[in-house]
Amino acid sequence: MFHLLSLEGWISFISIISVWIIGYTFSLRLIYESIKRQVKLLFFAGIMIIFMTLVYLGPFFDFLTIFLTGSNFPNKEILAILSHVWNGPISISVAYILSELIIPKYKKYILVYSFLLGALLEVFLFLDPLGSIRVILSQDPGEIAHFPPMVIGSPFFIIQSIIFVSFPLFLIGLIYKVIQLKGILKKKYTFLTIAFSLYITSMALFTFLPSAILFTILNVLVFISYCFLYLGLREEREKPKEKTPKKEVKIEESLFRLTKRPDNITEEDVTFHREKKICLVCKGDVSRINYICPNCSALYCIKCSEELTKLENVCWVCNEPFDPSKPSKPYKKEEEEVEIDKSEKIQKKSKVDNNPSQNK
Repeated sequence: MFHLLSLEGWISFISIISVWIIGYTFSLRLIYESIKRQVKLLFFAGIMIIFMTLVYLGPFFDFLTIFLTGSNFPNKEILAILSHVWNGPISISVAYILSELIIPKYKKYILVYSFLLGALLEVFLFLDPLGSIRVILSQDPGEIAHFPPMVIGSPFFIIQSIIFVSFPLFLIGLIYKVIQLKGILKKKYTFLTIAFSLYITSMALFTFLPSAILFTILNVLVFISYCFLYLGLREEREKPKEKTPKKEVKIEESLFRLTKRPDNITEEDVTFHREKKICLVCKGDVSRINYICPNCSALYCIKCSEELTKLENVCWVCNEPFDPSKPSKPYKKEEEEVEIDKSEKIQKKSKVDNNPSQNK
């Protein structure tokens, strides 16, 4: 059966499988991290990659048919639907993640807009698959059907074009974030900008410039975009620069926040961040709206101060409450917590020993 597929067909199939392996690996990793750390945005990122990977179902089914029967998949309508039915979910998930990262204030409006366009996309695809998607099966039985292009001028084509036009606006927002931010945030948004730029470019070329050679090359771009997306969303340590303590960073909603508070923050650290106008938590620029602790003068951006108020409601430096009207959780070092646990156990044991009735 191996001789039924041409060399070009095998190269295309291997590139599809490679994208699937890396795509599902990254998506499952992000979903696992989202469940483990209760980070909703990571979950949607994992789902988005799954949708992005499923667009290869059409070519994959055609490969299986050639491999098993020696001829192409007989139903062109099914191939058209399998290849493009994921466009709507992809556009909605991309809009959700990018709006959350760039303009969370208007996320609801953007999601409604994306949902309506995505729903219309699915309706026109199922009403007239071959009128929306042009499926051309090769005369050579060894050639698989590549990502089928849209029919220019069809309602499906028009709606998809509107969606493609909106994506560059999101990219402009990401680029603005890269210019505005500093440190670990700047690097994270840079990775995300590269990831979405590569994926949007590859999908546009898939749609408008289909060819066997281009199909394999663009799969490499998709693979690279997944890598950058993972780098942009994963947790990592920031290398200390100018006495800046090591920190772990993750993304939650529209905020890259710290998962672990550093044990030691010196007065020099506070002074450095205040003079450079950098948030003590996220390393972002706080030259405009900010919060300064009234007790120790530690500098926070508004977003981080609001999030810390919800989480523990204490300043990282002096344990002063952000909001005195709410309960706070003063920070204790790991060594102190261990000592407290030990003392509590000793006290409980002594109480039991001193109370014979409890031992009976």
